[in-house]
Amino acid sequence: MELGKWMAAHGAWRSILKSAKGYTTLEELWMGMTMRCWMEWVLSTIVPDDDPRYRPFACWCVRNTPIDDGRTVWDLLGPRYRHVVEVAERYTKGEATQEELTTAWLAANPETQGLLGYQQERAAVVCASFEKSDSLVAFHSIPWTINSWDEHERSELGVQESKKFVLDKLREIFADDIAVKSKEIEAA
Repeated sequence: MELGKWMAAHGAWRSILKSAKGYTTLEELWMGMTMRCWMEWVLSTIVPDDDPRYRPFACWCVRNTPIDDGRTVWDLLGPRYRHVVEVAERYTKGEATQEELTTAWLAANPETQGLLGYQQERAAVVCASFEKSDSLVAFHSIPWTINSWDEHERSELGVQESKKFVLDKLREIFADDIAVKSKEIEAA
């Protein structure tokens, strides 16, 4: 089956269809995508929302996404925000309960504290969110992590480098799923 036809049959947005015209396989498209929302759409069509790789990916983003000065988003976090990420990581391994996750989320959530919250703090809190599917946890963490900052706004180059870093990891995590689906589409 032609890639564009498969995408249209699965409800692809016009903007994705338009950008996909130069690609012949889903794998090529996946590797060429630069917009998080498009990647989210692709994954939503082939990977279940409760896939166990999503929440660890959100935690990985917080721990590893670089910022302009060589630090990571993790380095910008205070103890309660680091704790919420740690609890979320333990939860994904079955080492923390839903109650522990919820308690950490409530204790760190800037909105429950009456605070606005920095981007990096929101990224940490999203890791432990219990109101969203795991896929939404992952995709909601991305903009918060790539836009994290401390005393000053990030440079546009720094934001773009962080975005590429995070999206490349997402490509790596789901590469096998994309390859399988790409072959299925080609064979149909």
